[in-house]
Amino acid sequence: MNLNSAALTTLYTLRRRVTPLLFAAAACAAGSFASATPAHGANNYTVRGLGSSPTVFTAYATAINARDQVVGYTVGGQGNRAFIYDSTASAPTMHRITALQKYSSTKATGINASGLVVGKADNANGIGHAFIYRSQAHSPVLQIIGPAGANSSCYATGINADGQVVGSASIASGSYHAFLYNSAAPTPTMHMLGTLGGDSSYAMGINNDGQVVGKAQTAKGSYRAFIYNSHAANPVMQNLGTLGGNFSQANAINAKGLIVGQSKTAAGSVHAFVYNSRASHPTMHDLGTLGGSSSKADAINVNGQIVGQFKTADGNSHAFLYSDSTLYDLNKLIPANSGWTLNSALAINNQGDIVGVGIDPNGSPEAFLLTPINPPASQIEHAANSTVSH
Repeated sequence: MNLNSAALTTLYTLRRRVTPLLFAAAACAAGSFASATPAHGANNYTVRGLGSSPTVFTAYATAINARDQVVGYTVGGQGNRAFIYDSTASAPTMHRITALQKYSSTKATGINASGLVVGKADNANGIGHAFIYRSQAHSPVLQIIGPAGANSSCYATGINADGQVVGSASIASGSYHAFLYNSAAPTPTMHMLGTLGGDSSYAMGINNDGQVVGKAQTAKGSYRAFIYNSHAANPVMQNLGTLGGNFSQANAINAKGLIVGQSKTAAGSVHAFVYNSRASHPTMHDLGTLGGSSSKADAINVNGQIVGQFKTADGNSHAFLYSDSTLYDLNKLIPANSGWTLNSALAINNQGDIVGVGIDPNGSPEAFLLTPINPPASQIEHAANSTVSH
């Protein structure tokens, strides 16, 4: 089914700063970051709804590449359905990945600069299969990957420019382990990354240097964010620690080794964090909140711009942008009469385009795309090598 959004697309303007992430030494030492509400109208963005229909309850845009191709999944009467949306087409339309139609539930979770899509496809018995999909005009290619065994499940969460795929797969014990799969190798194999001493691990993202991030269980049973450098001579899973609590998870890593995710604090709240893995003394930095109790960071681009979501003081979910050491509520940057509520920003590419999910002017949950009209030169020069899969 095609969900034509041309008639549903609404355009609004918003402003936001699009300068690279800067860590001031004093701010890092104190673990403090600023928050702000900029005046409306500085830089222009468009807000585009990706489409809806009576049979779709909501849609999640989960990833965007340098070519402004968006992937995600819809939720409706026929279950979850993976989609691709090419925002540069003359009449942008949300297309279901029909090659996956025999599966009962499908989700697209990552896309690289070449247009390779990864995700998860469940069969009628609820057994998950990781997939790689290439959209081609006359002969789309679908590859199903996964461990052997009729009752084994796996799913993919990210892919880099070299076709390295990450995700998680069930093992004989029933636990899940993070995996790395090199789809471009002459004989592709699924390489399990192990854990931090516990039973389970989950890979969430990968950059073009083959650095994998996610969460893994320790011997004591708690989860910690990790980084795994697949190109190291002797790759090992490295524990990134926490913000003082007993949980952390890494969701994405950019080309400069900056990692984002969420962690429990000593007070028990969950806060978004950023971690510079290439610093001489790496430290997890708390991005804080904007008045509410929690926040989480889902993606980061090469310029250090971070997106995610936070809870407001009244408990609602709002999308955020972190740029130039400042945390912004994206809803405060939209014109007051836009009609949109941006609930969660899930991905950002190197041009600064942001995708996520929100409530559209009709009051319906809908995937959105925020596009800067005049991106700065510092972002454009990185666009050719952009890969933001998650």
